[in-house]
Amino acid sequence: MKESLNLPHNADLEEIVVCAAIRFKNESDEWIAIPSIRHFDKNTHLLLDALGHSVADKRVYEQGFLTNKYRYVDREEALIIAKAQGQITRKLYNYKELFSENLY
Repeated sequence: MKESLNLPHNADLEEIVVCAAIRFKNESDEWIAIPSIRHFDKNTHLLLDALGHSVADKRVYEQGFLTNKYRYVDREEALIIAKAQGQITRKLYNYKELFSENLY
């Protein structure tokens, strides 16, 4: 899996967390990331249903975030990035992982 597209228009930007995302492997064993406002929100459910995936089996999905560098990062790395960039708008009970509620 390519961790970053390294597109030239974002090469000089500092990395920030952009949105929540889930990812899963498709039939070709490639990672697919689905951006969303909240993890497993209504739109995520609709898209997964359209793709023929079961939302009920969350064990096959990883929850994380997408950055402005087109990278999928897990909750722990996202927290590091968000703290470094001053993106945390409110603190929640878990200080080891980022939640979308920390950002917006």
